[in-house]
Amino acid sequence: MMMANSFPTHRPAESTHHRLLDFVKSVLINIFVSPYATVCDMYCGKVPDVEKWDEAQIGHYIGIDVETSGVNEVKEAWESQWKAYTSEFIGLDPCIEDIDSFWKDKEKQADVVFCMHNLQACFDSEEKARRLLHNVSALLKPGGYFLGQSTRRMLKHTIIGAVG
Repeated sequence: MMMANSFPTHRPAESTHHRLLDFVKSVLINIFVSPYATVCDMYCGKVPDVEKWDEAQIGHYIGIDVETSGVNEVKEAWESQWKAYTSEFIGLDPCIEDIDSFWKDKEKQADVVFCMHNLQACFDSEEKARRLLHNVSALLKPGGYFLGQSTRRMLKHTIIGAVG
């Protein structure tokens, strides 16, 4: 319970972590996404950041996620709302499968590709990392940006792996 002049109670670390990731993504969108840009959101999940993309006034959205059923749910929900931009959804794992066989509208390359979740899983092996980077390069326009975040654990693992 909170009294009128008290500070909110401490939230669990996971909640703080998710709020921080949400803030970072908002800042990156504000810096790197220009109006009418084409954006790709890898591992978008069942609840993509609709409000962020609406505010950024994008021109086209590409949502990619592993869960095909989740992608279909998002697509249906997305299409039931009026959007000022077009969208497409692809169900695949970008660090395992090749996007070329799934991506229908190859003329709409992305100005920015985001990978704000599961990036660390794509670096479990060299093969997965290469597949991810191949897919990102296929999606991105020349001069585009690939933005992602991962856990500190991955960075530590990468440094130790490179040194040892």
